Amino acid sequence: MLHKAALAFLALVSAALQAVPADAGMLQRGVGGIAQTPVLCSSRTNDMGWNGYADSNGSDTGTNSKIAITNECGTTGTEWSLVYSNWRVNTTNEQSGTNPLTVTAKIEFPSGTFTQVYCNGSISCTIPVDANLVTDPVGLTIPAGSRFWVKTFVSVNAGEKWPLGYLISTTQSEAVHSSNGEADNTGSTISNQAGVRGFGPTAVLGTKFAASPSHCGTAGVGDSIVMGATDGNITTQGNTGWLGRAVSGHCPYINMALTGTKAVDNVPANFARRLGLLKAAHVVNVVGNYGHNDVNGGRTAAQIEGDIISIAQSLRDNGMRVIWSTITSKTTTTDAWATSANQTVATGGFSGGAGGVRGTLNAWLRGTPSPLRDVWDMASLVEVDSSNVLTQDGGRWISYNAGVGAPSPYLTNAGGTSTAATTDGIHPSVTGTGTTGGVYILRDYGITKIYQLNELDLSRWSGRHLLQPPANDNAEEVADAA
Repeated sequence: MLHKAALAFLALVSAALQAVPADAGMLQRGVGGIAQTPVLCSSRTNDMGWNGYADSNGSDTGTNSKIAITNECGTTGTEWSLVYSNWRVNTTNEQSGTNPLTVTAKIEFPSGTFTQVYCNGSISCTIPVDANLVTDPVGLTIPAGSRFWVKTFVSVNAGEKWPLGYLISTTQSEAVHSSNGEADNTGSTISNQAGVRGFGPTAVLGTKFAASPSHCGTAGVGDSIVMGATDGNITTQGNTGWLGRAVSGHCPYINMALTGTKAVDNVPANFARRLGLLKAAHVVNVVGNYGHNDVNGGRTAAQIEGDIISIAQSLRDNGMRVIWSTITSKTTTTDAWATSANQTVATGGFSGGAGGVRGTLNAWLRGTPSPLRDVWDMASLVEVDSSNVLTQDGGRWISYNAGVGAPSPYLTNAGGTSTAATTDGIHPSVTGTGTTGGVYILRDYGITKIYQLNELDLSRWSGRHLLQPPANDNAEEVADAA
């Protein structure tokens, strides 16, 4: 017979269990499947402060955001965790969050069905200043390639703020609404407030799957060229820019690029919070392109090289493969970049051809200096001489029309309407009609490189021009695993 004290204890336990909500998502662990170390699975995510945005206005005390995410892990996921960050970035450094954040969240999948997210068994999650918080795993079956939505409610005390990041896409059923006295609407409709930035997860992790997932989570770190300036569009998966387009449908992605930033602004001392996010998100590949704004700002090639090595070494020391892009040119034009002959190469570090700062930096990069895993020679795909012939260090942006044809093997939709690769002489752009412009030239090249880097099956992509992997690819993979 049980002792009276033991019976009393069992009664207390029984009462506590009955008090647990019926929809306790943290208890809904994935049924079946392969459990493993968390894997980055999300498209679309970005760090807070993305594209130069700062904090909320200080008068609103709450915000509801609905952010569209795609399962990019290549297989059905049955268990998920969210990553939230309470810090932000600007052009020259990282900045702490101004105060702790109280967050509740639900995953909406399929549309209209909500699964509660928990932190240490509680519906209410507290994100300390400077933290990257990972929520409890929650069981929910989401097939590969399916879009789902993360709905997040943030509440703060009067006068406090939260970091902003997401540019809302209503075409993907996203929404944001903020106010003084805002209530939690994560389980209902959020009425969108135009012109307001959203707060959402900086990554979504899969922790259990129906089959082995893709391990190719990628982050883009760099300036507005990687961020997607002058792209103007987003993919079905919610990504933008040439790199975002290249990974879409192939690998998970975090866009951590920021307009106007330099390599010198992102050395390890200024990168600690983002490094923490990359580690929390289990990112495998980091693709960087810092350098363009350094050249523009008058720094020497040696200075820029030193900063790139410092950044890359820190990432490599933390288990990531680091890829860099060569630096594209900067020009002005008298005919909207319709021809190369009417372009003028910018002065300073962009001038001087192979002997200039940009030319010297690109020559160094093309040698794949340690600790870089690979260098993607983007400049060579869009750079021509005054006769529109692909020329290393030619200094001008490629242009093409019915009379010129397609001098680049990655030039899609060539011929027909006169078009250009850029609309401002700095960024690879979407131009003309169809899939034309520098964004698409670099996208197609990026797809082949993403597939090679991660040993994916190239037959899954119907690309027209496939590069062979480097001869030392296997040796480098062994080094990466060491």
